[in-house]
Amino acid sequence: MNSLVGCWIVSCALVVAAGWVLSGLHALSVRGYLLAGVVIVVVISAWMRRGFRIRSSWRCIRTTCHRRFRRALPLLFLLLVLLAVLGGFLHPPNNYDAMTYRVPRMLNWESAEQWHWIHTLNERQNNRAQGYEWLSMPLLVFTKTDRAFFLINAVSFALLPGLIFSVFTRLGVRARVAWSWMWLLPSGYSLVLQAGGISNDMVAVPFALAALDFALRSQRSHGVADARLSLLAAALLTGV
Repeated sequence: MNSLVGCWIVSCALVVAAGWVLSGLHALSVRGYLLAGVVIVVVISAWMRRGFRIRSSWRCIRTTCHRRFRRALPLLFLLLVLLAVLGGFLHPPNNYDAMTYRVPRMLNWESAEQWHWIHTLNERQNNRAQGYEWLSMPLLVFTKTDRAFFLINAVSFALLPGLIFSVFTRLGVRARVAWSWMWLLPSGYSLVLQAGGISNDMVAVPFALAALDFALRSQRSHGVADARLSLLAAALLTGV
């Protein structure tokens, strides 16, 4: 699980960095993101070869999933994930903040192919954190719609149980207790409500948990790699 979370953290950081770099080069376009995508894939592949190991075969993964989702709490959480994804596909986003200033400023940036100060009475288009927008920008550039933005929140939602279990057990909670709460806590109304939408609150939750989780891992192992991932997750958290 920590490898998947680490891959998500590094990928998000690279996408955000790519947005700023392409903006500086006046290349916030399909061609620019295609070139950036190649670089991101190369970096992620190199990072995975160095620190990411898949120790399980697909058959083992299928067996583990079958055994896990036969139990009530994991099965119910899986149902929530599927319903959130289905809702994201069926219904257009309607988050107030997104419709008021976050999507409009993305459209302005895409039109100019770079970030720029927007002359508007709604100053939130200029003075709010921009991390979620840079994560969403490739989806806007390639699909020309905001309908796919919810996928960022859906992935963030799906990562919560493993992160909660890891953080709880490292803080001294018994594994059996942590196992129950890893499914119950993400099923809270506010989190489920945002899992299929484009609110920028949901994406911050795994960043916060990952920053704490990797910090605790680093404290125990004295590993530099975990400390770096903790700082990177915290940086992404401040960006949203």
